[in-house]
This record gives sequence, C-alpha cells and structure tokens, in this order.
Amino acid sequence: MAKELRARGVEVTVLTGMPNYPIGRIFPGYRGKVTSREQVDGIAVHRVCLYPAAGRGSARRLLNYLSFTLTAGLRLLFMPRVDLVFVEAQPLILALPALVLKQLRGIPYVYNTPDLQVEIAEQAQWIGMRSAIRIAARLESWLMKGAITVTSVTQAFIDHFVEHRQIPRSRMSFLPNGADTDVLRPLPYDQELASRLGVAGRAVFTFAGTHAHYQGLEVIVEAAKRLVHRSDIVIVMVGQGPVRQHLIAMADEAGLTNILFRDSPFEEMPRLMSISYASLVTLRDMPAARKMRLSKAIPPLACGVPVIYAGAGETAEILVREGCGVQVPAEDPDRLARAIEHLADRPDARQYMGASARALAAREFSWRMLVGNWITQVEHIMSGETAGACVAPSEAWRTGLPRSVDVTIAAAMLLVSLPLLAVIAVLVAATSRGPILFRHIRVGRNGDAFPMLKFRTMCVGAGGPAVTHHGDPRVTPLGRLLRRTKLDELPQFWNVLRGHMALVGPRPEAAEYVDLSDLQWREVLSVRPGMTDPTTLRLRNEESLLASAGRDHEAFYRRHLMPFKLDGYRQYLSQRTWRRDVAVLWSTLLAIVLPARVPALGAHDVVTRTRAA
Repeated sequence: MAKELRARGVEVTVLTGMPNYPIGRIFPGYRGKVTSREQVDGIAVHRVCLYPAAGRGSARRLLNYLSFTLTAGLRLLFMPRVDLVFVEAQPLILALPALVLKQLRGIPYVYNTPDLQVEIAEQAQWIGMRSAIRIAARLESWLMKGAITVTSVTQAFIDHFVEHRQIPRSRMSFLPNGADTDVLRPLPYDQELASRLGVAGRAVFTFAGTHAHYQGLEVIVEAAKRLVHRSDIVIVMVGQGPVRQHLIAMADEAGLTNILFRDSPFEEMPRLMSISYASLVTLRDMPAARKMRLSKAIPPLACGVPVIYAGAGETAEILVREGCGVQVPAEDPDRLARAIEHLADRPDARQYMGASARALAAREFSWRMLVGNWITQVEHIMSGETAGACVAPSEAWRTGLPRSVDVTIAAAMLLVSLPLLAVIAVLVAATSRGPILFRHIRVGRNGDAFPMLKFRTMCVGAGGPAVTHHGDPRVTPLGRLLRRTKLDELPQFWNVLRGHMALVGPRPEAAEYVDLSDLQWREVLSVRPGMTDPTTLRLRNEESLLASAGRDHEAFYRRHLMPFKLDGYRQYLSQRTWRRDVAVLWSTLLAIVLPARVPALGAHDVVTRTRAA
C-alpha cells in the first residue's frame, strides 16, 4: 500500500517498532537501539524500541502493545507535521497516540482495522472478563469516532461497525486486502525450491503465513492423518507464530511424514506458489470469522494458485462464486482431507481454478485499483463531502435522460432480449471453457469501482493488456461475432438497472487508465458512465484502430485514444441535454443496424487531433 501511495505522488513515512515478530526477539542489527531510520523501497521508515513478545502469554503481549504505544506516541509527537496519520489499529490502543496528536496539533487520523478484534478476543476466549470486553468495545468506539474515517476490509465489517460502534456510514471507507500483482504472479515450476524443501515430484498443498490461534490450524494436522495413504500428497507449513511448536508436536506425536514445517521468506512467495498445487486457508468456527476476508488468500490467487478454504465468510463466497477455490466447513478434517485428495486427482479442475484465481486477483485485488479508490473516498470525507463523492455536476449535466427513463428502457430491453440472451449464454458455454459472463472492474460515478458485465468473448486465463485489437488471438471465434455486433454488451442493461451505469454517458474505463487526481477525470466521473456516448460511437471500430497502430497497442491507447476519449467525454457533458441523449441512442441503433450511416474515425484522425491538442 505504501509503495502504491508513493507511486501516486504521496509522500509516505512509516512509523513502526524494531523488527521482532513472530519470533519475539529483536532482530540482529537492531538490538540495543532506541530509534532507527532507514529507507525501504524509497520510503522513510522510522523504528522505535519496544518490549518484544511472542506466544500466548497475555501479560507479555500486553506489555509489548503498551511499550510500542508509548514509544511510538512520543516519536509521533516530535515528527515533522503531516497531513494525515494512518493508524493500523491492531491492537486498538495504537490509535491513542493519533488521537492525542489530533488534539494537540489538529492532524486527522484514519482508523484502519482489518478484523473484529474485540469480538474475536471474546469468542476465542483470549479475554475472559466480560467487563474487560465491554471496556475494549467502548474504547474502540471512542477511537473510531475521533477518526476522520474508519477503514476496513469487508462490507460485513463496515455494517458491523455502523450497527455496533455507531459510526456513520458516510465516514466509513473500504480498503480490502490486496496484492502487488506485478510481483505476485504465476511462475514456472521451481525445481530448485522444490528440491530444497524436499517436496519434488509430489502434489504440494501449502499453508503460508503466521501460525495463529484464531486460524484453527490443528485441522490441517488432523487432515494429514487422514491422508497418510497418499504418498503423492504432502502438506507444507511455511511461517512462524505462537502455535507453530504446538503443531509440530502434534505431527511428531502422530508420526506424520506427509506434513513438513519449512521456512520461506515472503519474497519467495511466487516461487513457493509455483510448486504448490493449492493453498490452504483455515479459520476457527466462530461468529466473527464469518465476516472476515483473510489476506492470506490473496497472494496465492495472484500467483494463479487455487485456495482450499476451511471456514465461512466473504472470502469463501468469493472463491466459490469466481470458481477459483473450494470451501469446506471450519474445523472439519474429514472434509478438508477429501477436498485435498479430490483436487489432487483433478489436474484439469486445478488448472481452471488457477487461471480464474489469477484473473480475479488482477481484476479486483490489485493495489493500484484498490488504493486509488480508497484515496478518492478519504479525500472527499476530509473535504466534508459524502464518502466517495466527487465534484458536484453542473445543472447542464443533470438534464440528460432521467433515471426513471434509464430504468424503464433497460428493464424492457432485458425482457425483450431474454430469449437472445439465453441463446448467447448457451453458445458461450458450449464453445469455450470458462464462465458465461465476464465481470471487468471499471471506474464509475464518483470514482467508485463496479463490475461491468459482458458476455465472455476471450479465452480464460489468456492474460495480456486490458485493450484488445482486431485479430487478437485471445478472442474466441464466437467472441469475434459478439464483439462485431455489440451483442456481448447486452448484459450491461443489468448494470443500468443496478444504478452502476446510464444508457447514455461517458464510457467507463478500467482503473489503470483513470487518474482520479486529474480534475478532468473528476468532471467525467461526476456522472454515471454510460453504455454509449458520441465519442464511443465514433470509436466503435477501436479494435481496428489499435490493430493499425503498430505492435504496441497499449502505448497507442494511452498516448492517443485515451486523451481523445477524455476530451470527447468532457465536450459531450458540456453540451448535454435529454434531447441530445435521445439522439445518441438513435445514432447507436443506426450504427449497429446500418453502420455506413454513422461513419467512424480512422487512426489518422485520432492521432492528428491528439497531436493538435
């Protein structure tokens, strides 16, 4: 996240403790220091001393938390003035220094919480006294209400904080767990690493991350007991944490040789995933877990590795819905062992899930898109506007087609075209492997991301740039027909019904082509994006334009097409009336039925106009 903020021109400083987690000892090179300062990937990192602790000792953990709260608070007070403090509020008392800084120097802070830590502490029985739980909940509520915004990783958490902490929904912001999809990517099988870990030639099922109490990792050891007859399957446990020694003792007591405990740094994650058949993610069966979206599931997905998820909640729902993983009940070793065995025997299913996993991560979990959307939310909360709002549209822009007209036409079109939709769906399913619909994340009104629907026209897992050109080998034969006739866009009438889009408006772009800090983009994003608009009509032969532009299609799109579109969108909005929108709809129909009646632009026209601009 810090690297993405820096890439967007935000000056970032990190304040953290001396490295000691998860072993509970200060790392060599930092021992004996009160403070230190270093540069990590161009980001200034300030470190302060603390009492290191690991394991289940409550007193030691509390001392660890309190010591860092004190030293970090003192360092924070004397650091150069900043515009905003982002608090990773785990534990929640780490927000106390930020609250003090706000009172003394008027600097706002963001309260970021990636889980329901008070509820988990109660349900996992880390804190036995009911009075302590109530005090913690009240303290968290007080710290949240002092923040400019409360950020969390799931919509379920946001709903929880609105209901149980009484935080106004307008002051909540959404920042789900993400991944650097440029670093975390599929790699060829790493024979050297497989040999070093002692797993070469076997189907490897990997757990990678901190071994913590709330995950219920004992279920993995129990599942390994049920897989001893499968010499081709091995489970690899990578990482440290308070329950690791307990798990090793369980495996040793049972005499298991099919579960190995290994070390591999996070920097090796793509290599580790290259030798992994699937990744294992587990949670204990407790109510708070059902609202979680675990970060451990994201790196495997980005590396094209399916996830076997033992638990419930948003993560499980996403994995099943997107076809990139398997869900089993929490704390059920029999079901977990069967899922491992079934996937090991189905390489075709594993390959399909892996391709879907990478596509999902690139589409929805890229830090580039997630951070950009979050910045927009925070900027407008800080400016006193409603969360996620951009600049208010002028009166002229409000005179397009009324929302009621959009909804009526979209509903009618979906009903009338229902037989055609069914035929296309069957053809898509029958002619190529993968889902029928393609959900591509686009930037919509007020900078909010939404899944724009199309019939899938490309091969699953094809990869490559977001733009396509005429003759693109990734497009299926049926897809070429659907694209040429624009029938692949019929499902977007559903986006209109949902309020994501209008019938007429600037065409929504993928996040990588949108600069939310640009005032011109903010103009365009102050209205709902549309299924059609004058600029899109003139560029309806975009694939042919890209094909004639040389080999670097992406560069041509960014250098020429995107500026041309942006200028066209703004010009359209400045002249927008409901009569003009009706004319655009009529022109769109003509362009589909009688394309010669609505001439399209050539590559020379686009290049000439962008150079002139």
